[in-house]
Amino acid sequence: GTREEGPVALVTGHDVVGVTALIVDLTRERRLEQELQRAQRLELVGRLSSGIAHDFNNLLTALIGLTRLAEMKVPYDHPVVEELQRIAEVGEQAALLLAREVTQRVRVLDALRASEERYRVLFENNPQPMWVFDVKSLEILAVNAAASLHYCWSREEFAVLRLTDVVDATEAFGLLSTSGGSGHGDGDDVSRHRARDGRSLPVICHAEDLVFNGRPARLVVVFDLSERLSLEDELRHRAFHDSLTSLGNRELFIDRLEHALARSRTSTSVAVIAIDLDGFKAVNDAHGHVAGDAALVEVAGRIQKSVRPGDTCARMGGDEFAVLLEGKGAMSASRVAGRILEAIRRPVIVDGAEIRIAASVGVTARQSREAMATDLLRQADIAMY
Repeated sequence: GTREEGPVALVTGHDVVGVTALIVDLTRERRLEQELQRAQRLELVGRLSSGIAHDFNNLLTALIGLTRLAEMKVPYDHPVVEELQRIAEVGEQAALLLAREVTQRVRVLDALRASEERYRVLFENNPQPMWVFDVKSLEILAVNAAASLHYCWSREEFAVLRLTDVVDATEAFGLLSTSGGSGHGDGDDVSRHRARDGRSLPVICHAEDLVFNGRPARLVVVFDLSERLSLEDELRHRAFHDSLTSLGNRELFIDRLEHALARSRTSTSVAVIAIDLDGFKAVNDAHGHVAGDAALVEVAGRIQKSVRPGDTCARMGGDEFAVLLEGKGAMSASRVAGRILEAIRRPVIVDGAEIRIAASVGVTARQSREAMATDLLRQADIAMY
């Protein structure tokens, strides 16, 4: 743009012989005004929106404007320079706040990434089987190494499985219906999960809500009870069975006898056979205790083979045994006792040595409905002699 100063007439005498004019180039000044207007508009937007980024933009615009004014050698106290300096001050404050905000966001993101990495490591290296499933589709979304090893499915195989491929429908509903925090199976509720090799795994599960890759999901932590239940069974077996012969012990025999008597209150068909190996101490003295134990194991097996599968055989202690017969009277029990004696009297071969064992038996049957377990055991012992 240009500006034309008022024309001046050139006069000679009374005649106008010419006109002079001063033309000034205003391009730089107009550009400066546009820069100022733009900065002011940006400042206005920043104030209206209270946005730090806008003020920071103003700072950049003001700095550009100040640089150009300096190049044009505009005086320091020029109003345009003062206005741009004021905008720059606001922008500097905004830039400081923006820097603080960015720093804080970076710290939060770093902490989030660190937390996600810790979770990934804990998930992957946890010795307990863990898996994540989609609560809508029931797809299994992720498993850790322990789950893959425990269930005998590879990660690739797990990726095409659904929750119902591992648990039955009832258990799947339980995992879905429990709320996060309380968990599924917290307590003594035992579930059954299916492994790839067909095993049925007794487990307790704990489930928590989470979002996995943008999908509503649940994290399941599995505690396998196989070893614990196996140990409990072993301890229970030891508590009620003889460790040498694996027959029931005295406690188991009395418990079974009491239950048999309670079941047959209207009947007397409960019989007990007491068995005592005669002179067994001589076997130990002649062949040693190792051979004696082997002979006891053989005798226990022969007694068990002489009765029905449902009958109870027990080693009552030392060289004493007993048999409980349900649904048998005295006559039937006597015939069973005869078979047992014949089996025991057959020679026992231990380490090439032939051992002959003699035995005595006593048979008793319930005489009245008021008879107790201890009564029948005492009567059977008396019947041996």
